[in-house]
Parts: sequence; structure tokens; C-alpha cells
Amino acid sequence: MNYVIFLVFVFFCLFLSIDELVEELRKIQEKGDQALMSKELNTVLKPLLQSGEEPSLFTLYQALQIEYEMGRVLSLVKEYCLQTVSEHNKIVGMEFLYMNDFLKELEQAIEDNLQSQQSSNQNWAKVYDLILKRRRQQIDPFEILKRLRKIKTEDNALLTMISFMKIYVHLDLTQYNEVGNYIDDITEGMEAFEDPLFKKYYQERLDDFWMFYYLFRNELILCRKHGFRLLNQSKNPYKLSTTHIVIGHSYARENYEQSIYHFYRAKDLAVTFNQQMAKQIINQNIPFVSALNGIYEGITTDDEAEQAHLAIAAGRADEAIKTLEGFTNRTPFQEYYLGKAKQSEFHLKLAYRQFKQSGNFFIAKLPLLELERLKEKGAASF
Repeated sequence: MNYVIFLVFVFFCLFLSIDELVEELRKIQEKGDQALMSKELNTVLKPLLQSGEEPSLFTLYQALQIEYEMGRVLSLVKEYCLQTVSEHNKIVGMEFLYMNDFLKELEQAIEDNLQSQQSSNQNWAKVYDLILKRRRQQIDPFEILKRLRKIKTEDNALLTMISFMKIYVHLDLTQYNEVGNYIDDITEGMEAFEDPLFKKYYQERLDDFWMFYYLFRNELILCRKHGFRLLNQSKNPYKLSTTHIVIGHSYARENYEQSIYHFYRAKDLAVTFNQQMAKQIINQNIPFVSALNGIYEGITTDDEAEQAHLAIAAGRADEAIKTLEGFTNRTPFQEYYLGKAKQSEFHLKLAYRQFKQSGNFFIAKLPLLELERLKEKGAASF
């Protein structure tokens, strides 16, 4: 740091708050990164783009790792995705951008592919547009299914991606029993992906599917197997956060320390890209697993149902009952909590049936275990 820069730094320290200082330093870092990136783009990417024979994204991805650390590799490949003129690279680029959480750049790539003369690029762009809108919660799940049905293609790779998209929508709708209908489609779909980079991300999507699938089937060892594989493979903070959430749930009944660790890891990651998701983890996931294990001190939440759950753990059943009976159209979770609070066989059985009908056998186990405890105590009411 030269003398002039040092004086500027001292000036900032004297007149800016800590938060403002951190923001200014971040801007300085960003300008430095942009200058370095511009130099690297001219050195590395420009000759490739002007050669007339662009390498595949996977070839570039592999080659750059010899010279650069992973963060720089991802940034360079991101820029390549936006500048490539290869129709194939443009399609693979959308998958790269999404799987590495470059959502603004993905939006740009989608528009570029929609303007393509190739119907294949247009169809892929339509699917990624739905993927992006779903991620941003800008579209109704039923509208996604409706639009997917309108896409006509014989491209097996695209058909497989559409099957993945339908799975995500059914998960959003808590229609877990529908997920198994697509197992053959997605497990056989690997053969449709010839591009190595697509295969890499396809495997991540497959691990993601099996992680959720085995959680809902209550096969927790297999759930964790695919979850931990995802943690080792993915560079996407959103995917890493959701994976920690699923693994956290898988430990909920067995090991509170492991479970809460994964929820806090999920929260720390979510803070970096989605404050709403971080709040959901704080207000729902963490109090849920804490109350489930009888831990309530120091745990706070804005969610009324989870406040009731914590009250049950603290022995304040009357308070919980008052809150839960105030809800109209109770969710299965709220029925489960009310059953615990009232020691009611009726509410617990109702929650069990609703969870089971949705295909979530993991959560369905909770009211069932509570019914078994009541039977052992001989304390059930109706």
C-alpha cells in the first residue's frame, strides 16, 4: 500500500462507521477484481473466442484449474458462457450458470438463447426461464407444469431436464408421493447427456433427487450418503444450504448436536445470498429440531406454530393448545403439535394420515412415535 492510499485509508477510518468502512473496502476489492478479471479475459479467453474453433466449456473448465484457484476458474468460465458463439456452449452455459448460482448472468444467457435461430436453444431457454422464476418464487407451481407441457421436443437430454423440473415442482407442492413417478426418466437420462460438464451437473442433480427421495422414504443412511456427496461436489451456496437442511432433518430424531450443526451451517450459507431463506431456517428449522429434542432455552422464533412447539417442550401445554386451536385449516405439523399438547390420539392420527398421504414417511414417523408413547403411558385422549 503506497503512502497516498494509506492516507486515504486513514481518512476513511476517521470519518466512516465500521459498516461504511467495510462497504468501501469491498468496493475497492471489487474494482481490483474487475481489473484483474479484465486482464485475464484478454489473456485467456479472447484468443479462444477469436480462434473460430471454441473449446467446450468442460475443456476450458479443466484447463483453467491447472493455472487458477476454483473461484477464479468459475468467474472465467462464467464470462466465457456469456461471450461464446457456439450454440452448444450456450446451452451448456445455462446449466453451468445455474448450478454455480450466477443467476443474473443466467438471465442474460436465457435472453440470448431465446433469440437463437436454433429451436433447441429456444426450448432449453424456456426451461431455464422456468427454473430461474421458480428459484426466485416468481411463478405459481401449477403454471410451471402447464408451460412445461407446452414444450415439444425429441431431445432426450431436455426431456430429462423437464422431468427434474417436474420433481422440483411436486416437492414445492409437498406432493412427495408423485416424485417416484420420475425415477426411470431421470436415472436412464444420464445416457442422453454427452457433454462431460452436463454429466457432472446431472450427477449433482441426481444426488439431490436421491437425497430428498430417501429422506421422504425414511431411509436416512442413504439420504446422508447422497447429501454428503453433494456437499463435496457442489460450489453453489444455495444447493449447499438446502443440502445441510436435509441432512439436518435426517439427524433430527437421532442426534441433536449433528442436526443443529447442519441447520446453523445452512443458515450461515443462506445469509450470503437469501435473507428470507436464512430467516426461515432460524424461525422454523432450528426451533423445530430443538423442541423435538426437548430443548427450548435460548431458542426464539417468530413462527407461532413453532412457538407453540417450544411451549410444549417447556411443559406449557395449555399455552400451546390456545395458540394451535386458534389456527383455521391447520397444517399436518400443527395437527401433530396439537396432538402432542393435548395428548390426543385423534389429532396425532390425523397428522399421521396427512403426512403419509403426501408421501413423507420420515415426518409421518413423528406422530406415530408420539402415539406409541401415549399407548405406553396409557394417557391418550380423544
